[in-house]
Amino acid sequence: MKRTLLLIVIIGFVSCSGFESSESNKAEKSISEKPSIEEENGVSEKTEKRTFPKIKNASVVQFDNDNNRYFIVVDSSIVFDYERIKQVICQIDSKLSTDTNTSISFFNEAKWANYKDELFFDESSKYPKHEYSNWLNTYYQGEFSFKTRLYKTFPVSEPNKNKRKVQKIKSCS
Repeated sequence: MKRTLLLIVIIGFVSCSGFESSESNKAEKSISEKPSIEEENGVSEKTEKRTFPKIKNASVVQFDNDNNRYFIVVDSSIVFDYERIKQVICQIDSKLSTDTNTSISFFNEAKWANYKDELFFDESSKYPKHEYSNWLNTYYQGEFSFKTRLYKTFPVSEPNKNKRKVQKIKSCS
């Protein structure tokens, strides 16, 4: 609500003053595109809100168009099971739009399947900053890059560096 009001005021000011610099357009664009967190599952406005196909052992929560990243939820029991993770990756590759710039982030719950800034550090963040440590070390379980073909477990964990593993996931075909 505050963003909408602020956006209306800014647009009104810009249109009334005739001030049309590229800097004001950038500011206007960044305000209008600034992501917000939905109450139910943390999906931001810059991500696609759509129905995704069923994936065995995982569920796709959202897709970030800007960064070509899928956010998915997997059961914690398969995070270190590379064959099952490979099956998930291959299903995403075959059922969804992917290319060498696509990446996947793995989480343990849908509400945590988002970027840290959007969850904890934006002014509209719904989660307290002290929960960030749990996001780093528990909720954000892995990531995969189609460019490097590397699957990394707990890629940003701090005290749990022993949980960090890197595995090359060969092509699905």
